[in-house]
Amino acid sequence: MVEQKYSRITEKDITRGKMLVTDFTYTESGKLKNKTSRYESGEVWFSKNYEYDDEGKLIFEEHYRNEYPGDETKSIYSKFEYKYDNDGNLIDAIERNRDGIMLSRSLNEYRSNGNMKLSRRTRYNISGKVLNINFIEFNESGDISYKRSFKPNGAVSNIFKYNYDSNGLLISKAYIQPSGNVLQKYIYDYENGNMKSEKVYVKNELTGQKDFNEDKMLIKEMTKNTNGVILVTEYEYYPNQKIKGKRTYKNYELSQKEIYKYNDNFDIKEKTTLETQSGASTSEVYEYFDWGYTVDYVMKTGGKEYRKWYEYRIRNKQ
Repeated sequence: MVEQKYSRITEKDITRGKMLVTDFTYTESGKLKNKTSRYESGEVWFSKNYEYDDEGKLIFEEHYRNEYPGDETKSIYSKFEYKYDNDGNLIDAIERNRDGIMLSRSLNEYRSNGNMKLSRRTRYNISGKVLNINFIEFNESGDISYKRSFKPNGAVSNIFKYNYDSNGLLISKAYIQPSGNVLQKYIYDYENGNMKSEKVYVKNELTGQKDFNEDKMLIKEMTKNTNGVILVTEYEYYPNQKIKGKRTYKNYELSQKEIYKYNDNFDIKEKTTLETQSGASTSEVYEYFDWGYTVDYVMKTGGKEYRKWYEYRIRNKQ
């Protein structure tokens, strides 16, 4: 499938009378150069700028976000710098704030086969003091095998260990305290090379599980919180792997149902959510115009209607 590259997305919140316009610009080679979203007033909500070297590798990013128009003191700004070795491997990544103060840095080492060997990742506060350091080791295949996190005083705060089978498939990972106690562990089972299940244990108690079918689609998910509440969600799919429905059980009693319907182009047409215990329902309806580039969205819940309208402009499409 060819990825659509938009030149503009317009989102109108008809119910609340608001509008947001997002513009995209690209380099001559088609790489994203800028993405900016503006309020109807013209003030910037967020923007991202990207710069690349002559070989097309990302060397600079600039992020800006302000959810409070007119109050620049609440805006968030950060920039990222990237450096590569002669083989094109990322060896240095730095994040800075608007004043140029370094907030994080990652230094990477690679094996002769090009796979990553070691990574040291450090976070700093605005005074330049170390908050934490992560040392990450990778195996010959470039998969993470060991991670240690350190406090500013050099003491180990936690350890993560990863284990793989002879085929290179991840079979377990564990979060370990410096004392050696295993706090959390993930166990992975496979069938014909495809993940069949993921199980999560906290202090040897099963607190989460995900089951997948032969098409790698999630079919069942279970979580158990610290209060002992168990949530189980079952997923059903159409033959084209589009989701057809969800059923969620709370302590083994059905609590919520979701039903999805699509049009002939396989775009979502309707989503209905039913809270089985209270009887409350939410209906979300999508209507498409101009071959799907304009979308009318209506959500009905609690006797109220919430409506949005989207327009998508495709790059180089008139």
